[in-house]
Formats: sequence, structure tokens, C-alpha cells
Amino acid sequence: MFDSPTLPTWKPFYVQIIRLRWMGHTYDEIALALQISAGLASKVCGSDKGQQILAQLDANTFDSLRDVQTMIQAALPGVTQKLIETALNSGNEALRTKAAGQLLAIGGHTPVHRVSFETSDPIIDQYKDMTMTDLRQSFRKLIAAKPAVIETTAQPTEDSGDESKGPDGKLVN
Repeated sequence: MFDSPTLPTWKPFYVQIIRLRWMGHTYDEIALALQISAGLASKVCGSDKGQQILAQLDANTFDSLRDVQTMIQAALPGVTQKLIETALNSGNEALRTKAAGQLLAIGGHTPVHRVSFETSDPIIDQYKDMTMTDLRQSFRKLIAAKPAVIETTAQPTEDSGDESKGPDGKLVN
């Protein structure tokens, strides 16, 4: 009396209904996608043949997953070693970076991608090509030219000669 409903004849179209149900769709979603009634989708999936096909799909999926897991476990040491060699020794920077990212992913780390936008700083641009000696001389000229703007709080010490301290408190050589 409460057996699964039987369908008069099995149609290939029913396999599509079963496949969508197996993929996790509701009867209403299946009905909307295939332009049928939700009742027909329920009847097909609840039939003896429908239940048998769903059971086979589940069994094959789990068997396939176990096979894939076994193959991955067998291949992983060799793949990992190859990735390590590529990350450390490749002459191509892009390959090294990709291999390192894949190793991090295998280890469970998720790389964070950061983007920075840099603008040109006119002060840095003015002094970027100067040597340390040139920078010191330029700083001394600034101190001599504008003593009211840049105050030096330190007086020359005996062992430092005529040197003074800069705004950061360090001696200017």
C-alpha cells in the first residue's frame, strides 16, 4: 500500500530528473528547470527505478571519490617534491611563485593578495639619486640657509667637531 509509486514506462527523460535530484535540487527547482510539475519530479524520484538509480549514483560517486583519494595519496610525495624543486630552483620567477603558492595551498595556507598603489613623493624624488654624502651636504645647506625653520637643539660636542644633530636627534656627519 505504501510502496514507491510506479511509472507506466521508464523514459530517458526521467534520468535527467534523477540526475538533477541527485545534484541536490528540490522538486520545485527541477520542475522549473525542465518545465514539468513538481509532482512528476517527486513521482519519478520516488519510484523503484528512480530509487535504484539514485542508489547507484551514490555508490559510484563514493567509489570514485575513494579511487581519487587513493591516487592522490600515491602521487602526492612526487608532486610535492617536484613543486619544492620548482619553487627553489626554477629560473622563471612566475613558475617559482606559482609553485610556492601551490605548496602553501597543500599545507592549508591561503595566500593573501595585496594591491598597493604608490604615488610619487616629490621630496623623495628630489633626493632619490643622491649618495649619503650628498644628502648630508644638502642637509647642512638647509640648516645654514634656514636656521629659523630647522632648529638644531644640540650643540657641537668636543669629539664631534662642528657637527650638529638633525631633527631626529642623530649626529649629522
